[in-house]
Amino acid sequence: MHKLPAAERYGELSEHSAQSATGGFAMHPHFRFLGFTTTTLLLSLIFWQLPLLLRRSSGIAQAQDVMATLPDGNYQFCSQPETKDSPLGSGVCFWFRKVNNRVVGGYGYPQSDDSICVSGEVQENLATGEALAVSWPGSPWENIPQSPADWDEEGRLKVSQGSIIHTSNSEDGRIDWIQFRSTALNLNGFYRYTKVGISEDKIPASCSVKDITKTWQIGNR
Repeated sequence: MHKLPAAERYGELSEHSAQSATGGFAMHPHFRFLGFTTTTLLLSLIFWQLPLLLRRSSGIAQAQDVMATLPDGNYQFCSQPETKDSPLGSGVCFWFRKVNNRVVGGYGYPQSDDSICVSGEVQENLATGEALAVSWPGSPWENIPQSPADWDEEGRLKVSQGSIIHTSNSEDGRIDWIQFRSTALNLNGFYRYTKVGISEDKIPASCSVKDITKTWQIGNR
């Protein structure tokens, strides 16, 4: 068998030994490349994942990350991030109860009378079903849409096929209960709040006249 001269066979070892003898260490080029690649990957992961980790550590998560897989319970999602100065929410919000793949709750603007009850099934970030709105002198409905129309300024809730199903009177005047038989609420990009800004008894059990009257105390306006 042909053998290489010792100087050639042990050239690399001799070089490493010489550097070791002087206190240094020479890494094989292959391992230097692996080390550089591993470091680059780690830095990339930190760069891209850090904002997500910060959001999760502060309790704020994007709706698309959790909406479809939320366990049963009460939740609050808003179009603007959670802050200490706005416990009820910022932007437009959905305060709801989720059971299996169904949700029911109030959608609207915090600290205002602009709200509507929404119920339906959740698929990814979309809740489709029905809604119940209240038209009263302080917040009247002049036109009841039959084709899809935006309920909110953000265009996240579309309602259609509306009709008055009940009328009652209060101290403020006539109250019309409007049912929309077709709704679509898109929560894509909304923020999940760490705490629900309203008490549990303010989340309706269903979008019925009876439950909304009891939950929102409509007759006491």
